[in-house]
Amino acid sequence: MNKIIEKVGKVAIALTFVTTLLTQSSYIIGNIEAQTSKISDELTPLNLISSGDFNKTNTVWKLNNGTIVNENRNFFGRISKGISDGFLLQYANVKPGKKYRLNADVRVGYNGTGDINSMRGVFLTVKNSAYSYNKEVEVNRGQVAQKELQYTGDEWQKQTIEFIAGDKYDVAVGLVKWTDENDVGRDAIVDIDNVTLTQVDESAQYSYVWEDDFNAQELDQDIWGYELGRVRGNEQQHYTDSNDNVFLRDGKLVLKVTDRKLEDQYFTPVSSAARKVIYDSGSVRTSGKKEFLYGRIEMKAKLPKGKGAFPAFWTLGADFNLDGDISGSQGYGWPACGEIDIMEMIGGTIREDEINEGNQSNKIVYATPHFYYANGDADKDGSYSPYELGGSIAINNDFNDDYHIFGINWSEDRIEWYLDGEIYNTIEYDQSDERIKALQACFNRPQYIQMNLATGGNWAKNAGNYLAEDNTEFTIDWVRYYQNSEQKASSDEYYSDSPIMKGIKNTFMVEGETPNLVDDIIVTNTGDKGYVVDYSIEDEFMFNNSGDYKKSGAYLRCKGSDDIEGLKSLVPGVYNIYYTAYPKDTGFGGIVTPTHKLQRQVATLVVLDKNAISNTNLYGGQGITAFENSLLSQVELPKDYEWTNPSLKVGEEALYPAKYVKDSGRNAINIAFGFEEILVNSQIDSKLEEAESILTQTDFYTKQSMKRVMESVGIARAILKKKYPTQSEINRATQLINSSIMNLKKN
Repeated sequence: MNKIIEKVGKVAIALTFVTTLLTQSSYIIGNIEAQTSKISDELTPLNLISSGDFNKTNTVWKLNNGTIVNENRNFFGRISKGISDGFLLQYANVKPGKKYRLNADVRVGYNGTGDINSMRGVFLTVKNSAYSYNKEVEVNRGQVAQKELQYTGDEWQKQTIEFIAGDKYDVAVGLVKWTDENDVGRDAIVDIDNVTLTQVDESAQYSYVWEDDFNAQELDQDIWGYELGRVRGNEQQHYTDSNDNVFLRDGKLVLKVTDRKLEDQYFTPVSSAARKVIYDSGSVRTSGKKEFLYGRIEMKAKLPKGKGAFPAFWTLGADFNLDGDISGSQGYGWPACGEIDIMEMIGGTIREDEINEGNQSNKIVYATPHFYYANGDADKDGSYSPYELGGSIAINNDFNDDYHIFGINWSEDRIEWYLDGEIYNTIEYDQSDERIKALQACFNRPQYIQMNLATGGNWAKNAGNYLAEDNTEFTIDWVRYYQNSEQKASSDEYYSDSPIMKGIKNTFMVEGETPNLVDDIIVTNTGDKGYVVDYSIEDEFMFNNSGDYKKSGAYLRCKGSDDIEGLKSLVPGVYNIYYTAYPKDTGFGGIVTPTHKLQRQVATLVVLDKNAISNTNLYGGQGITAFENSLLSQVELPKDYEWTNPSLKVGEEALYPAKYVKDSGRNAINIAFGFEEILVNSQIDSKLEEAESILTQTDFYTKQSMKRVMESVGIARAILKKKYPTQSEINRATQLINSSIMNLKKN
């Protein structure tokens, strides 16, 4: 966490919040280089005014007899002399009952013959405003607040207006000039610059909740899992877990494109316009490990460039079935789960011998919601019709030239998308709109986050041929999550009657067995609703990057507790076991509005080779055992596993870190072993030493009694040679030796 952010009691600096353009917004930001070079790790205040410094393409400003002036590369807004009816205004989406502060630098000059002290009719203003989808701002809805401006000469003066937003209209803010033909104010020259509109009440304070700054040695597997193989959208990459495609470097997460081996390339399995999968790349997600509900979710990243490079930062419903990696009976499909595309970009070519297609550009990012709507498109996605709910924003420079902050401010009644603290798309939940009500049903539920670097696809068009050669990378500095008090209260209310699973833990089984993997799991906080727990077992950790999509990917291997054959057929290795709590007799089939509250958690399932583990039964019988105070290096693990810290002594921890060592992809997968029993020596060593000494005294004891000693020593040695003896076996061996010694008879 950057030290600029104060975390006193986990509360970050108090900030003001913002919105600008509404739904269907799209505009250009220009001349942003100076701003992006200043992007820091501070929690950026959100400004409701876009291009308040007028340094960007200013289609967001509505002008009536106004203009944008460039004075020695300093841009500002102006209403010139000779104008009696003019305005320079911008629409802002405000929250009813909240307090706001409008700040602006203004300069009022005069080029006339009247008395400047009698100047009237020039205002810094806040007006009630309505906003239509064709982007026409209606400003004649009544005054909220205004400040009449006086002559300042050549000097700029900072002016401030504070107001409470009403419950009926949003606002338009800026300059208004309204004078009679003969008023002195008609010849005033009024300039405005550095306009900000910020929320200043208590709900503008944010608390730090979570972050990953990627400063560790390796990706945190307790937070991030890998999406693998060929997944969606007729894209031209195969996702892998290779350190070539997903790695940490200099405190940043890097997703990188590499060439896919020629022998492993293949065509996408679509009915028409199939594309060839020619690249490997990376995709990571927090599904089953960390979920989010309301707040500011933001990422600081440098985006790639190149034809068809397709980075994304997005969320999906925590109850999503992961495109089939989780049984369809245990969660919602797409788009019912909801998807918030916080940032997507379709890269443009940097090569002279390639031509951009469609929306390919290194300068535009997109913000889009996807959700189930019965009257939506062919996929029942409600995002596009009758008007698009998504937005976009463009800059003059490439997004690869510098780091930028991409985020959403997600509340129970709206979603705001922002770039570097400037909101460029807002969806306010209008309860009179059936489509927006459908959107709300999908997005007032927990989501997980995902980052990926795709190449090409139906929307992204054809990927260029040089993405690997050009070292195409999506570099992520950090991901952070904050909430204000209202967002936290809304989140707490949702979870107040959501199911909570208890008893989930990483577990082991022996190949071919069929243990009850839900036996110790209970569901609480369900009231009078009957909830059940089931699981899906998926083989992410077993990924092998050879072959086409049928052979190389992550696959659902066991569909639940009724899939006995699937469980029995699991080969030795490490698996994800996704547990889901959901209402009994609930159906998730088809594309539906999400109505049920679920809980999803993922744990690790280790399947041990039945031959390597001998006759051990980890459920109620023998398991991995070790003597107290022995070193882990003295405890042999099954094939493909090794201790992370072999110098640890047995008995010091409940779980001992280990690694599942793979032949390809990630170097190793972190797991942990616990011991079924930690053995006490019970004097077996000293008794063995005594017995073996007696066996050298062949002339002193009878042959029969010596035979019993020899047999007890043999049994003890056999037990100690076992990989994982039990305490009862150790005790039995000790007792046998002790008994045989006590029953020795002399010649």
